[in-house]
Amino acid sequence: MKYFDKTNMKNRFDIEFETQAYNSLKKYLESLGYPNSSIFPEYNLLNSKIDAVVKSKDKILIAVEIKKTAAIKSIAIDEIGYHPITRNLQKVAIELNAKYYLLSDGKQNLWFKTGQDGRPEKTIAVRYNQFHTHTLSEFEFTKELLIHITEYIRNFPLTGDHLYDVSIVLYAKLIQNLNGKKHNTINFQNLSGTHHIHEKSPSSYSPDTILKKALERLKDIDLLENRITVFEFIDSFFDASRKEWNVPRWMADLMVALIDKDKQSNLLDLFSRNGIFISSAYLREFQNITAYYSSHNELYWIKIQEILGRKKESKVKFEPGLLKGNLEVLSQDSMDAVLLASPFNLKFEKHIDSYLGRQGVKDGNTLFLEAALNAAKQDGQVIAIVPDGFLLSAQYKKARSYFQSQIEAIISLPDDAFKPYSSVKTSLLLLRKSDSKKQEKVFMAALNKVPVSNPLYKEYDSSMIDILQNLALYRTEKKIVASKNGFTVEKLNAENFHVTKYWLDQYAKPLGTIRSDFSILPLKELIKSISRGNTIINDSDGDIPCISPAVIRELHLSKEELSFTSKEKLPHGKIHRVVANDILVNIIGPYRGKAALVSKDFEEMLVNRHIAIIKPHLEFILPGYLAIALNSQFVQAQFHDQTSGTVIPALNLSSFDHIVIPVPSMETQQKIHQEFVLQLDELAAIQAKAAILKGEINKRLSNLSKEGDKL
Repeated sequence: MKYFDKTNMKNRFDIEFETQAYNSLKKYLESLGYPNSSIFPEYNLLNSKIDAVVKSKDKILIAVEIKKTAAIKSIAIDEIGYHPITRNLQKVAIELNAKYYLLSDGKQNLWFKTGQDGRPEKTIAVRYNQFHTHTLSEFEFTKELLIHITEYIRNFPLTGDHLYDVSIVLYAKLIQNLNGKKHNTINFQNLSGTHHIHEKSPSSYSPDTILKKALERLKDIDLLENRITVFEFIDSFFDASRKEWNVPRWMADLMVALIDKDKQSNLLDLFSRNGIFISSAYLREFQNITAYYSSHNELYWIKIQEILGRKKESKVKFEPGLLKGNLEVLSQDSMDAVLLASPFNLKFEKHIDSYLGRQGVKDGNTLFLEAALNAAKQDGQVIAIVPDGFLLSAQYKKARSYFQSQIEAIISLPDDAFKPYSSVKTSLLLLRKSDSKKQEKVFMAALNKVPVSNPLYKEYDSSMIDILQNLALYRTEKKIVASKNGFTVEKLNAENFHVTKYWLDQYAKPLGTIRSDFSILPLKELIKSISRGNTIINDSDGDIPCISPAVIRELHLSKEELSFTSKEKLPHGKIHRVVANDILVNIIGPYRGKAALVSKDFEEMLVNRHIAIIKPHLEFILPGYLAIALNSQFVQAQFHDQTSGTVIPALNLSSFDHIVIPVPSMETQQKIHQEFVLQLDELAAIQAKAAILKGEINKRLSNLSKEGDKL
C-alpha cells in the first residue's frame, strides 16, 4: 500500500508558487524600467537569504520577499509599522543598505520604505529612472546615512542600549576620520568604556562584526567635514529617543552666550549628559571645557561633541558619586564659569559637608548650586537651570537668602521648555562669585515662548537677541528700556525671586496691560483667609459628600465628580467645611489654578487637601467677581509661574501671597459678574439639551431594527 507524501507535495507546490511568482515579479519590475540584468533571485545574507534583490552596479536598490497571497492580506494598513513580516523585511533591507523593500505574490506588489519614526511605511511604486534623476546633496546624503545607521544598529544591537550603541558607532567613525587610514580598523573590545557591558550584547553576531559592518556603511562620508549636519542629527535623535529631559540646543547656546569671559577661560560642564554644552561652547569659540559625567552610557556622546567641536579629545571625568552627594571631587576656586543642569528632584540621604549641608539642607538643586559656586573663581560665573519652585517655595527660602548677594540675573524660561519629558516650569539663574554680602541690582527677563532659532546656523530668535543685548547694557551700567526682554530690580526679597512678581510689581500697569479703570492689588489684601482642605479617605459605601480636585473646573463645580466618605473615616482634628461665597481653587495637576464659587448646593461639604479655600473680604471684592478674575488669563499665567513640583505640578498656599488681581469698582464687578452668570446659565441649558439629545440618539442606535423601534 502506498502512502501519500504530503510533505513532498507541499514542498513541490511551494517551489512552483515561488517560481511563478518570481517570473511575474520580474515582468512587473521590467515594466517599471528595471533592466533584466539588475534583478537577482535568491540573494545570500550573512546567515540566510532573501528571495530577490534589485541591484545597480554594486549597490542594492530593493530587497524583495515573495509571500503567499494570504500572508500579504494579513497585513492591515495600520499594522504595517509593527507587523512581523514587514519588520523582518525591513531588517534585511537595512542589512543590505537598500532604501526600498517589496512584498509580492506575483500579482500584488507592496512597496515599503523606512519612515521618520524608524518603522516601515507603505510607499508608491518606484521606477528605475527615479534612482538616477536626483542627486542627494552632501547634507541630505549624510543625514540619510545617519538615519540608516541608527536603524541598522536597532536591528543588530551591540549592547541592547540603542542610544549607547549608536554613540559607539559614531565615535568609532570619528576616530577613523580623525586619524585617517592608519586607524581604519577599530576593535569593539578595545574601545575604552565598553568592557562594562560587553557581555550584554543580545545579537547573534559578535559586536566586532556589527561594528565593522556599520563602519562600512559610513565609509563614504566624513563626519568632521559635515559636523553641523551631525550636530543636527544628534539633537533630533535625542529628542526622539530620550525618556528623560535633556537641554535643547537653543537653551545650551543661550546659557553659553550668557558667559562674559575670555575665550581661553576654563569652563566646567558639571552634568554633561549628552555633551551639548561642550559643542555649544566650542561653536561660540571657547577652548577649554572640563566635563563631568555620571553614567558610562554618556561617555561617547561627550567625546563625539568634543571631536566635532575642536577635532580632538580631552579628558572627561567619570564621577557617579556626584549623584550621591560626593561633591568634594570638585576643585574649589578653579573655574571661570560653570554650566549646571542638575537633576531636579534629587534628595541626598547622607550629610553633605558644606555650609548649606551643615544647615540641614539635603536638596540636590541647592547643594549642586552651592558646589558650582564654590568651584568658581572669584568673579567667576554659574549659569544654572533651576525649577521655579526654587525661586518661590518656602522650603528654599534659606537657600535664596544664602545666594541672594551673588545673583546677577534671573531669566524665566517658557512653560514647555522641557516638554514632553517634564512639565516643570524653570528659569535660568546667573550667579557671580563675590565676597560681598551686599545685594546689588539684578537683571531679569522672561522668554514666554520656545525660541524659533537654530544656533548651529547662527540663526537666533529676536527675543534671545534682545535679552543678551539688554544684559550687556546692564553689565556696562547703561540704561535699559524696560520690557519682558530685560529690566532691572533694585532689591530682591528672599520670599520670592520669580521674574513675574517683579515685572507685575514694577511695570505691568505703566505698560498699559491693564485698563485705566482697573487697579492691580495683591490677592492677600482682598481676602480674609486662605486654607487647605483635609486629608480624606474615600469610602465607596459612605454617605458624606466630599469635594475633590476633580469637582473643580473653570467657574463650575461638578456634582457628578463628588467623592464620598463615612463617619468612621472622617479626619481627626479641625475639619474644613465650605459655605456659600467661599471660592475653591484646585492646587494640583493639569487643572491647577482653576477656581469656582461655592453655591448653597455645596454648603457644609468636606474639602480635599489639594484644594485651597478662599474667603473673600466682602468690603473690597465681590466673591463672584473674584472667582472670574482667578480664572482669567492674567491670573492663570501667574499660577503657572508659581507652580512647583518635579513630578506632579502643584501650587502651595504661599504661592497665593504673590498673586495680583485686576480689580475695578464694585459697580463694574457687579456688572461683570451678572454678565457671566447669564452666559453660564445659557451654556448650562445648551449642555442639558445636548445631553438629552445624545441620550435619544443612543437609544435609537441601540433599538435600530428591533421590535418597537419607531420609524
